[in-house]
Amino acid sequence: MKAETNEEDLRRLYERTMLDRKYLFNSLAELQLPKNARIIDIGCGSGGSTQIVRECYPEAEIFGVDNSAAAIEYASRLTENEIIKYINSDASHLPFPDNYFDCCVAKMILDIVASPEGILEEMVRILKPHGILLIYGNTKSTAQGTELLKNSDKLIKAYERYTRLTGWKGFNIEYLKEILLQKYKMTVSVQEIIKDTINPGREQLAGYYQMPEKEVEACAQNNVLVKLGLISSEEVIEYEISLNGLLTNSNEYLYFEQAIISAVKEEI
Repeated sequence: MKAETNEEDLRRLYERTMLDRKYLFNSLAELQLPKNARIIDIGCGSGGSTQIVRECYPEAEIFGVDNSAAAIEYASRLTENEIIKYINSDASHLPFPDNYFDCCVAKMILDIVASPEGILEEMVRILKPHGILLIYGNTKSTAQGTELLKNSDKLIKAYERYTRLTGWKGFNIEYLKEILLQKYKMTVSVQEIIKDTINPGREQLAGYYQMPEKEVEACAQNNVLVKLGLISSEEVIEYEISLNGLLTNSNEYLYFEQAIISAVKEEI
């Protein structure tokens, strides 16, 4: 994950992660892992996803790993009385032996890395035979709804051009499936998730996706598409304002697309 720099960012990250609780919890429960399973949450951020793992498997041995020391410190403070081991480490160089974990969870980390191959290789390496990867990510770069968000078509085209120019893969389901199937010979399944103004609800979506007005301009200026000249900061600002408006307009339907990929490691 991108390193967070202050307590407010970390708190918001935790709260946003917990809004995805039911999707991650249900997927974990369906795996029917042993009670004493050894599970790692890679890119754990401020600890929300690790807490969900703990809730689902309270007797498991659980590790949370993130490259942000601030996030690890925050997560550790939230779980002082729980047996969760938090480690500050890069996801592409994990400090664990081969065939060590029953399950590797990675929520929203492949969305933000240029190339997922190194992280996937590490996750497969530390998995036991018959161990399971659970990878959660966003599958669309913009929101969808009954009303087209202002400049969403421009954002989509800019992102597509960005991926062509840079080779950026991110959370590309077909690409990830191909790697897992072809390179690692894993058994793969995909669960598509639609989060909309009905389920989990408009208020919950607004809490997750609505950007504070004071942050819109700075966010637009720091957008990688803007920095590369693929779209203007003004167009990104207009998109965010449009999104904020639809999130609070009770007459408009709005949805976001995500997915969870699970993959089982073959016996060596």
